[in-house]
Amino acid sequence: VVSQGALTLDCLKGLELCRWPGRRQIEKDNPGDGGAENITFYLDGAHTPESMLCCSKWYQGATKLALEASSPSSGERWLMFNCMRDRDPNVLFEPLQTNHGGDGATGGAHTMGFDRSFF
Repeated sequence: VVSQGALTLDCLKGLELCRWPGRRQIEKDNPGDGGAENITFYLDGAHTPESMLCCSKWYQGATKLALEASSPSSGERWLMFNCMRDRDPNVLFEPLQTNHGGDGATGGAHTMGFDRSFF
């Protein structure tokens, strides 16, 4: 992209260093701050069917890695994402019900293995 003149080296460096909270963000609750133990929040600002598909694939990969590193009963996984007024939650939720390769995440009541989801 840089060699084609679409981005300068400064822009490329800025993108490499960019941190975008709320996009593919994983946070663990902190019992020391009055939070619950063993809850992991998966946050993503996806708000279109295409971005929900990306979110779904990311979530499955992230939870699969987490489960491989611990036992399936090691805590709850909460998926949080954005659903604005003008969006259809049924359309946005659809990619979350799909296994995107491999065995996906296990546990919970859904194919994707989250215990709760929040729009």
